[in-house]
Amino acid sequence: MIYRFTQQESVTLQTKSSTYDPGHLLDRLREKMRLKQDSALAKALKIDKRLILKIRERRVQISGSMLLLMQEVSGISVDDLRSMLKDRRRKSRMEGVPRFPLARK
Repeated sequence: MIYRFTQQESVTLQTKSSTYDPGHLLDRLREKMRLKQDSALAKALKIDKRLILKIRERRVQISGSMLLLMQEVSGISVDDLRSMLKDRRRKSRMEGVPRFPLARK
């Protein structure tokens, strides 16, 4: 199932405060996927529900690989997910991926 944003929702995303807010992302993701609880979101993402709590409490940051997982499950683009997250970085780095290409021999 692919979720699409209406024009109004897209404008709302851009006009809200621009501070990093992982709770807002999780709430919007749950809303778009029509899930009622964080445990249902964790089950859909196939992650431990305690990780959702840690993300909400800002003890764990949402990584690039987590955004890709959210995109796969929800169908929402990574750009829209980052807008919901209020992430202003120009690039997201994935865990375990080297920053520079490996030299060829």
